[in-house]
Amino acid sequence: MPAISPKPGSVARAGKPSGEQGIFGHFQLERDYYDHAGKEQGYSPADAALGLEVGYTRALAKLICLEGADDPTYLKAERHLAQTGGMTVSARQIQRVVQRVGGSAQRWQERERPPGQGDAPVL
Repeated sequence: MPAISPKPGSVARAGKPSGEQGIFGHFQLERDYYDHAGKEQGYSPADAALGLEVGYTRALAKLICLEGADDPTYLKAERHLAQTGGMTVSARQIQRVVQRVGGSAQRWQERERPPGQGDAPVL
């Protein structure tokens, strides 16, 4: 489980309420927020511990990535999420989530496996 403590040199801000989204709708979440030392951006250490990706729960982020990869355009993925699950996620947000999560997923798929740990035998 990721640590919920700030990175060294970070500057604390007051608790920041934000709107998050999951597969069952929107919810408010208030947590500590920090500024990166020397950068013009901030972060919340609790996001990693909660599994939030760009303001979406882990389950919704996975679904967004699945739809983004499955449909030929992000606009079609946006419509499909709205029609099948009533989830409102813009095509631009789908693209952002896919770009953020997709790189690490791609690296995981291309990782080298230790010798002898290949595909499972076929019965």
